[in-house]
This record gives sequence, structure tokens and C-alpha cells, in this order.
Amino acid sequence: MSRRYDGDAIAWAVGDKLCFGGKSFSVPGGFSNKKVSVDASDVFIHGIEVFKGERDVFWSVFHPPDKEKKRSGINLKSTTCIEYSKDISGFSVKSSARPLEEGLYSVSLYGNDRKTSKRALFFGYFCLKNPGAGLRAQGAVFDEKASRWVCAP
Repeated sequence: MSRRYDGDAIAWAVGDKLCFGGKSFSVPGGFSNKKVSVDASDVFIHGIEVFKGERDVFWSVFHPPDKEKKRSGINLKSTTCIEYSKDISGFSVKSSARPLEEGLYSVSLYGNDRKTSKRALFFGYFCLKNPGAGLRAQGAVFDEKASRWVCAP
């Protein structure tokens, strides 16, 4: 079975701060996948990518691989806020954060679960309203007719 991602990445705003995180993800096993809470796991995020639209990179950072399998990266819990554009200790910048604009975005959080040694890839679409002045993040909706993700009016 091929999976593109394991859990939904979520975006929310706290004041003018944009946060990313995840709550649960699927772990393959046997004949089915089971949903596991990040709070019951040992998920560490080692890469973050934010795109506007399909291909416009707005921010991309990665933690170099840890050959000794230490707890490197960001330990993801349900309350973890990975803040957009914030410098993260140990992470290398692939694409510097750009100023946010209104519109449709996607976020990918690349990680692994140290309990199961399985990947934990979170992905989601979201929409931004009012960057810089009462920032709001909301979920995107899939437009069946257009066959693409869009911001709800």
C-alpha cells in the first residue's frame, strides 16, 4: 500500500503568529493502518515545507540526519506550535521564510516515530486571511468541479 502522508497537518493562528502541528497519524501494521495520537508516540519532526499554491516555496527547513538516532528535531505533541519563519535550533534553512500573503497554502511536516521506527509525514492545505492584521488560518475545501483545493469564501 502506498501512502502519500500519514496524518493531517494543521495550521492555526495565535495573534500574528502562524503555527503548524499535528494530532494523530496512521501506523501501518497487519492488514490495516491504525490511528495513533502524537501524544502517545515519540514523533520528532526533522523537516518543514510551506508552499503557496502548488509550487511557490514560502519556507523550507530541515534538520540534518542524526546518525546516532538521538532525539533530534522537534518533539511533536498535540499542543506543539511549530512557528512559521522562526529559527529552529539545529535546523538548516533551505528556503528562507517569505512574508505571508492571503491565499491557499500547503504544509508538510516530515518526521518519524521513534517508538515504531516508522515515518510520520503530516500534510495539509490551509488558507490565510489578513496576514499582519489579525491573522486567521482556516482549513481549505476541495472543489469537486474544479478538482482542486480552494479557500472557502
